[in-house]
Amino acid sequence: MDAKIKSKNSFNKQAADYDASDYSKYPRECYPYVLKAVSDIKFNRVLDLGCGTGVILEEIGRRNGEAELFGLDLSENMILQAEWRLSADAELSVGDAEELPYEDDSFDLVCCVESFHHYPNPKKALSEIQRVLRKDGIFLLCDTWARSPLRQLMNIFISFSSDGDVHIYSENEINELFSAAGFDVLSWELITAHAYLSVGKKR
Repeated sequence: MDAKIKSKNSFNKQAADYDASDYSKYPRECYPYVLKAVSDIKFNRVLDLGCGTGVILEEIGRRNGEAELFGLDLSENMILQAEWRLSADAELSVGDAEELPYEDDSFDLVCCVESFHHYPNPKKALSEIQRVLRKDGIFLLCDTWARSPLRQLMNIFISFSSDGDVHIYSENEINELFSAAGFDVLSWELITAHAYLSVGKKR
């Protein structure tokens, strides 16, 4: 089964209870680090890619009431949860990271928290992120991480996952993907035992 279909099916099933479930345990650990990084960035329009139930967008809105908030997720049920949470405070869409439904140069900031490892074509997704960011715009990526050789072993078996996982990336792999997509890597750091935070700037 296609990884996107697996991801959509899995998150549609998880959506109603996601925020209080074990599925969101590791993402919840990352949120304070992501929000701290966001607080150091100047922006007016932000896109949360793989926005899930809208937790990150809600917190960004609380801290920056002037910002225009946008969220996109492959899962219809996740978007329904985000709409319930955010009401009219954000423009939310069901969509694919590899085909973003936004015009060129639309955002100052794109965030992607714990969804990048689900993307079958990361180069296409990064190309789209680069396209919708304005010049000098910031891409903030937080995603799953594991030490070598555990990471390599996980990547061998990850295709058998029913949740649509595709690949867990090393620091070098992320840096190379960023550079090839037209981003300067500003930072890469481990923030928890299971996740890293990388910041790129559009050239």
